[in-house]
Amino acid sequence: MVYTQPDIASQIRRLRARTSRAATTAIPTAQRSGEASLRAQLSVTLQRNQALAGENARLRPQLARALGDQRPARTRSCNDPAP
Repeated sequence: MVYTQPDIASQIRRLRARTSRAATTAIPTAQRSGEASLRAQLSVTLQRNQALAGENARLRPQLARALGDQRPARTRSCNDPAP
């Protein structure tokens, strides 16, 4: 129904055209990341990923032990008759 009103329809077309032009505007060369910068960011990200994977590997056994320690306590409390 909006498109049946000529003034609103023309404004919609204008706004769409302006939006599509803005989306295709290139980033100025001075503001673009260079290949060296992107490679440095990738390297840092990969190192961080490896550090987090190592930390996860160290924490998994601790978590398994903690959950194992809690299991007998939960089993006993679930089997105890209600007072």
